Amino acid sequence: MLENYEPFEAVTILHKLPLQIECLTYCGPTLLVGTNQGHLLSYSISGLDKCPSIQLLKSHKSFSKRPIQQLEAVVPLSLLISLSDGTVSVHNLDTLKALSVLDRTRGASLFACCHQTPADPGGGSGRQSNLRLCVHVKQRLLLYHWPPGAWQFAELRQELALPAAARAVSWIGPTALCVALKTDYFRIRVDDGEILELFPFSPATGPVMAPVERNTLALCSKDSKTMFVNEKGRWRRGQKSNDGPLMVKWSKEPLLLQYLAPFLIGICADFVEVRTVDQRTSLIQNLDIPSLRSVSQHRGVLFAASAKSVYCLHPRPLSAQIKVLIQRRDFELALRLHEIGQSDPDRADELRDIDVSLVKCHYAFNLFCQRQFAESLDLLELLSIDPANVVAMYPIAPREFRDRFSGQDLLESYFALAKYLSSVRKKLLAQIAQKVPPPPPIQFYTVDKYQPITADLEKLRQLVDTSLLKCYLESNPALVPSLLRTTNYCHLREAEACLKQKRMWPSLLLLYKNNNDHESSLKLLMEHYQQPGSQISNIEDSVQYLQELGVPYQDLIFRYSRWIIERDPKEGLRIFTESQADGDNALPRIEVANFLESSAPQLLTDYLEHCVLHSDRAFSRGRRPVPPAGLPAPLPALQRPGAAGRYPNNDMLEERALLLSRLGQYELAFTILAQYLESPEKAESLAEEILSQPTAETGDAADSSLAILQGEVYADQSAAGAPAAEAYKLHAPRAPAPMTQRALQLLKRRPGQIPPVRVLPLLPPATPLADLSDYLLTSLQRLEAEKRLLQSRRGLYHAERLQTAAAFARVRSGRVAIEEGTRCSVCQNRIGASAFARFPSRQVTHYGCMAVMRARLSGRQSGA
Repeated sequence: MLENYEPFEAVTILHKLPLQIECLTYCGPTLLVGTNQGHLLSYSISGLDKCPSIQLLKSHKSFSKRPIQQLEAVVPLSLLISLSDGTVSVHNLDTLKALSVLDRTRGASLFACCHQTPADPGGGSGRQSNLRLCVHVKQRLLLYHWPPGAWQFAELRQELALPAAARAVSWIGPTALCVALKTDYFRIRVDDGEILELFPFSPATGPVMAPVERNTLALCSKDSKTMFVNEKGRWRRGQKSNDGPLMVKWSKEPLLLQYLAPFLIGICADFVEVRTVDQRTSLIQNLDIPSLRSVSQHRGVLFAASAKSVYCLHPRPLSAQIKVLIQRRDFELALRLHEIGQSDPDRADELRDIDVSLVKCHYAFNLFCQRQFAESLDLLELLSIDPANVVAMYPIAPREFRDRFSGQDLLESYFALAKYLSSVRKKLLAQIAQKVPPPPPIQFYTVDKYQPITADLEKLRQLVDTSLLKCYLESNPALVPSLLRTTNYCHLREAEACLKQKRMWPSLLLLYKNNNDHESSLKLLMEHYQQPGSQISNIEDSVQYLQELGVPYQDLIFRYSRWIIERDPKEGLRIFTESQADGDNALPRIEVANFLESSAPQLLTDYLEHCVLHSDRAFSRGRRPVPPAGLPAPLPALQRPGAAGRYPNNDMLEERALLLSRLGQYELAFTILAQYLESPEKAESLAEEILSQPTAETGDAADSSLAILQGEVYADQSAAGAPAAEAYKLHAPRAPAPMTQRALQLLKRRPGQIPPVRVLPLLPPATPLADLSDYLLTSLQRLEAEKRLLQSRRGLYHAERLQTAAAFARVRSGRVAIEEGTRCSVCQNRIGASAFARFPSRQVTHYGCMAVMRARLSGRQSGA
């Protein structure tokens, strides 16, 4: 049976006092009671940890001649502030000697204090007190502060005028006030006096307010509710982004409020309620103490007084409270109490036997059972819990999970698990990436007893990646390829079974490929060829896969290319002619030729033609063999031993010239056409064809063609022509005739593609300049036009850059402020913390309403 949780114990310490109690204040071991007769009673309190006892120290009968309406003790400054006979006075808290009287406060009805002790800005251990006082006098608020080292209050600013008399006043931090006027609460800023209306209070009980933590004020409204506002007048919301305003619902409208972290105590007419300040706002304790009229608390102990009695609500030991809360599975409140105890040096010793990490583990598991998966896994990650324990809570380990959760809950749990595993995976990869071998061991903790364990890095990587793969398969299958494309440590056979069950064949191929299990990949491709409904039924997938393999898998390529050649010979040939393997990883051509000769003789000729016609691609990547000195580099086939003897002497010269031109050997090609074949027209036609396709080698072609046509090559390269003729078994040509006029005609037809700097050194010195005038004029005009075009482009690019920078600055300067009352332009509901979209017309909508707004705007534009 669960034990009842009662955080406070109520004890009557004064009963049937002969004087009528008006107010009281507790300041450590001393309790000060103000009476209707003007007496101030000083009591000593002891034994709060067990059984509180009280002893009268002194009765100050001459403290005031009128009833003491209000008392406030400021312990750090040893000050006692009192309100009596319509005047606020300041006394020494230790001796109760009067220090000063605030003369301007005559006629005061109430006051409120705000005292904070911020840390010393200089970084030392000293603290500077910040005490502020607000006094209400006849529809005016007088504001004071206590300067450091002073003995009286000084005015903070000019008085604030109110439209009506205040019924209650309280500080909301040091910068704002909350004032109850007539029927509503108002927030007033201290610096400029700005007034903001909040909400009405209950007319039956009047205004009830109490300061809580983090510059927040609790305000009682109608319908027995308590709301929380900050110094800006905004609602305090729950911990989650989508939580609404935080409120506490009472069983009856309270007359007084008091906050003892983490509890909010409501004092009603016949009883006292204790509730928590969170989204649950559940009832914690109910105490039968009637007719209370004044309360005061200090360091977690609450004193309350009726007209003749004083009661003490002192907290039970924290360790006992936390143990009861753990038994009741209220881990959140237990952790909150532990945090409060750790911040209080006087109560920290009570928590020695509480293992807070173990409590957090149980809290995380409890969150998981309550379907708060993201919060649960975030806490488990923060605690460095062994991922094996976390994965064991999901159906990828025990099947009982599916009976507890299903549908949307199960999907949300997978999303949370994917986020958790991705975070753990990043940490493991960062650990592996450390350059210090071996990587240091990773320490985790068990979830049941929070005991440290050293994880096996290899097994942990496999567990995390395999679990993440399964999680993606259940929640978001589109992410599976992204996981398998990167370096992963998924268990091959287990991942294979999961992917086969989900029929994700492309992802299965990625799994095989990353594990270098190429034979399984090729076997899978062969089995799924032309299977209806399969994503890898196309033969192109098999061809592309084989093209990516290289020399280490030569036997595998030959074995699994046979069935492709049998079904589609052209696709089978592409495996070898379009192979993506390069360098030393490329298949040897002789091995491929032997394979095709034995397995597919009909493809051998096509493959050899490919090798001859496309061998220049290999040379263009820097693998062209270096020819002997003085001999231009011919085709690779012509360089093989005995290959030149297979060509007929002085035959197929035009074909030789065409192949040499493809290799960039323009000079030798033009020599064969113009000298050996005595066909300058063909040489000129070939030059025209090359010049019509601008490339990096166009200038070389121009130089060679001009050199051949103008006849200089016969005189200068007769020595070089002999080795070339001998290498290709060509007879020496006849003595050529100069063709300078043909060269000049070529210059006139292509003046812009042949630069003058490269042309003039090739022409004979005796060439008349008159014959070059047209060419030079056209070239200079073209160069000048290009120069002007480039200058114009430069100016346009500069103007465009300036316009783009100005537009970017203009767009970047815009801002969108989502206030509490900002509404959607489509549905007219408040946007709040929801995702929103902002249009160029400065209209703001919900993200879900964006499509409707976009349709409206497009309709207006089309109508215009």
